[in-house]
Amino acid sequence: MAKSKRIRSIIGEFGIIIALLREIVLFSWLSPFFFTSDNILNVTLQTSITAIIAAGMTFYQYLIWLRFYIITLLNKGEISLHAI
Repeated sequence: MAKSKRIRSIIGEFGIIIALLREIVLFSWLSPFFFTSDNILNVTLQTSITAIIAAGMTFYQYLIWLRFYIITLLNKGEISLHAI
């Protein structure tokens, strides 16, 4: 019972990574061109723009959250403008 609980915990935590590795192995086995340096470079170049935009959006959302957090603290009187 404890062993199956531990396996479920590992799958729950690393399930996406395990599924990704299974897909890589499957597609590498099905196509000799899948796991080549040219294809990996192509996929990296295609996803780099999306990754840069996602990082920027995450940073922007953090700044919005920080702004509202500071405004909330100012409204509660926990900090003053002299402390900033």
